[in-house]
Amino acid sequence: MVTTEGLFIDWHGNARNTSVPGGGYTCEVDSVAKYVAVMARGRELVQQGLALIGAGLPEDGWATGPYFGMADAALFYNLFRADKAALPMPARCAALYQRMRARPVVQPVLAEGGYRWGRACRLSLRR
Repeated sequence: MVTTEGLFIDWHGNARNTSVPGGGYTCEVDSVAKYVAVMARGRELVQQGLALIGAGLPEDGWATGPYFGMADAALFYNLFRADKAALPMPARCAALYQRMRARPVVQPVLAEGGYRWGRACRLSLRR
């Protein structure tokens, strides 16, 4: 079993993801090559999504206008994950993410490591 951190997606049945008690995921694939392909496709899809989101964001302020709202909170989770996975973000996404990180209510989450990201994901090959 290989321990790794990363994003897992189910793509054309090549991988199966399940939550692990206490946090993290286990990802089963038929081969390392399929795992690499699933990871690459997942990163590609996330970056395409971030590009679409970034194109619709204002240069300053919040996602839907001058006031912080639910859309900003939802985006924070996704931008946080993209940041932890070292995915490049469009400039407007990165700027919004930095504005959200500066909010006092976000500081306790960041201080504890944020959503327990540090828990390892496990990869195992199906036999």
